[in-house]
Amino acid sequence: MTTADTLRPARRGFLGRLSASVIALGALPASMRAAETTHADRTPIAVDEAWMDGLTGKYKQFFDCKAHLDGAAIGPVRNFLNAYRDAYGVSDAEINAVVGFHGSAAPMAFTDAAWQRFRFGQSTSLLDPATKMPILKNPALNVGALPTDALLPVLQKRGVTFLLCNNSLGRMIRTLAADGYGTEVALRADLTGPSLLPGVIVVPAMVVAANRLQMRGVTYVAG
Repeated sequence: MTTADTLRPARRGFLGRLSASVIALGALPASMRAAETTHADRTPIAVDEAWMDGLTGKYKQFFDCKAHLDGAAIGPVRNFLNAYRDAYGVSDAEINAVVGFHGSAAPMAFTDAAWQRFRFGQSTSLLDPATKMPILKNPALNVGALPTDALLPVLQKRGVTFLLCNNSLGRMIRTLAADGYGTEVALRADLTGPSLLPGVIVVPAMVVAANRLQMRGVTYVAG
């Protein structure tokens, strides 16, 4: 018996199992077959990386912000800028800091009005210390967990760039639609329009944004 003869039964067994899997998949309803082959969070957006061309500072760092940390997740960005200024005499103009919101930190990219309307304080389990109720304002915009000079608008004025992951946004939109806040189309228009903080850039996927920033010499730190 040759080696080929020895392998034939195993190969037939594998092909038989593969055929059975294909038949089983074909027997599923079309909607279920689509779910098997389509990534649930893949909602294409136009790719525009012109903002990366502006990252010309000598000192460049990306802050991967995947957890809100009770609103204090962006505090280290202030420390980064201040330490370079105070200890090394480096001006803000020589520094590029980029913050990427995704995961539980994604709501930090939205206005106070959006936090009140969509109850982001409840979904993120952020409570008002005084009332013990879910907060109705974005902690990145209001003094509380952050001092005044660490708030998002102040950091933007110092040149910090803020990003929002489209995958996290897609999951948020589907959850809000399921909770009765509107259609996915209407919610996306709102959350990429009036509810999105001015200057925040939506990127296709934060993991890709981090990679492309590193290709441009931007260092990485996990937030």
